[in-house]
Amino acid sequence: MKTTLFLVLGLSLGLDLRAAEAPADVRELSTLEQFLALDDAQLAQMQQAIARVRAMSAAERAQLRAQIEEFRRLPAAEREQLRRGWGHESPEIRAGWRDYMQSLDDAGRAELRRVLEGLSPEERTKLRRERVEQFLRERAAKH
Repeated sequence: MKTTLFLVLGLSLGLDLRAAEAPADVRELSTLEQFLALDDAQLAQMQQAIARVRAMSAAERAQLRAQIEEFRRLPAAEREQLRRGWGHESPEIRAGWRDYMQSLDDAGRAELRRVLEGLSPEERTKLRRERVEQFLRERAAKH
């Protein structure tokens, strides 16, 4: 039964299962295993990412590959900061964001998340920075 399911999934993804020893096929099988571990929401997110890549021109793809390579060369701490969406923001700004979010009630946080989700990464970063700076100015004025 497991073999049949594997064959059906492998064939539906266009894998050549006759030569599974080749390195490329091993990568494909590994990728298939990773997809099988994802829930529907994660698979939908992957599908959206694939659609965005398909919509890119060859130049845009090359630029993205270069950016990924540059990211991989960064020290681990900087990569982690970027993964969290903070780029090269100072610890003060990151701590200020945490305090700002804690100052909001549940409805305020939900609304802010909704707004942030609709923005591009650059717009999200700009909005977060503006909100944090305003919050920090207001907090400093109170003290």
